[in-house]
Amino acid sequence: MYISSIVGRLRAWVEMILVGVLLIAILSALWAVGRARLSATVYARRLEALCADYERLRQDYNRAVSRTAVTELRVSEGAVKVIVRTADGATREFATACRPDREVYADYVVLDGRLWIRRVFDADTAPAAGTLIDPALAGVPWAADESTVGKAVYRKLAEGRWLVTVTGNGSLGLERAPRDAVVQLSPAPPVADFAAVQRGLEQAQASVSWTELLQAAFRPVARAP
Repeated sequence: MYISSIVGRLRAWVEMILVGVLLIAILSALWAVGRARLSATVYARRLEALCADYERLRQDYNRAVSRTAVTELRVSEGAVKVIVRTADGATREFATACRPDREVYADYVVLDGRLWIRRVFDADTAPAAGTLIDPALAGVPWAADESTVGKAVYRKLAEGRWLVTVTGNGSLGLERAPRDAVVQLSPAPPVADFAAVQRGLEQAQASVSWTELLQAAFRPVARAP
């Protein structure tokens, strides 16, 4: 009688273990089946969103690195002239006292989201004594906008034409231009505050809940037409 009781208990425990193992196997199978069925939809949506983010990033990057000519410096017979295009579309020339055998500075300020040329001077001249291009920028309202910032580009200049260029994020460049090049100067181009280009796009990770997996596991598989 006692042995029969022990056997009955062991049998009950074995049955419970088998049921538990079977339940675990069923749940594992449901997880695998559900994950497989969801991969075509969930990951596709993640990939679609990732592609959209990448396209926006690509557009921002292209806008950030595209160059615009904003100022031309002409060196002739040891004299430096500045050519700019004003907001009304007129092209104006300014004579300077800069010596091209010294480092010539082109000084700009980002004000209200646009890049404005302020003054030009050489290394032997104090900035305040340089040639003022825009009288309205003689005094910059620094306290009015925290995004207001000064920028400058400089180098020694040889005879010929030199273009000051700016990219969409406000980076300045100074490069020589062919004498017969047709240049369209831009008046006060916009400067965008781009976020730093991400080092890499994170791979899309699907966060699938147990409910989604169970629903997918019992959902009929769509047949190809």
